[in-house]
Amino acid sequence: LPAEQVTEEPPLEATIRYLARTSSVLTAVQIEDASGELNQPNMPGMDVGHPNWRRRLSNNVEDIATPGSLMARLAVALAEEGRDVRSRRSTLAASPPRATYRMQFHKDFTFDDAVKIVPYLAKLGISHVYSSPIQARLLGDAEEARS
Repeated sequence: LPAEQVTEEPPLEATIRYLARTSSVLTAVQIEDASGELNQPNMPGMDVGHPNWRRRLSNNVEDIATPGSLMARLAVALAEEGRDVRSRRSTLAASPPRATYRMQFHKDFTFDDAVKIVPYLAKLGISHVYSSPIQARLLGDAEEARS
């Protein structure tokens, strides 16, 4: 951004409004962003003696959800952009996933094999299937980058 457009606070509300206007069915905000947390999550190692896999927020839940808080303002912004429960009820072409299953394609498990197990997965309650990447990397690219 040009220097005159840089704000002291990150443009979180503007970002949320932009995301709310997209055609994406799912809009999500990380709790650290919605609560104004300054400590970065998921950093390798320890954070001042506290394990990073047990996140400790600076604010308690009551402060994060209080009227007028950042999270409350973001909820208002989402509602104003048409992302509240009442206005979005019929936007899904299909119901959201109940359960997902990841298929790992390889030389011994092909698309034909996947087609064969779909009825079984459906009986288990799997509503959506996704897969591992199906593209193979070119050998040598990663090795050349490391040398």
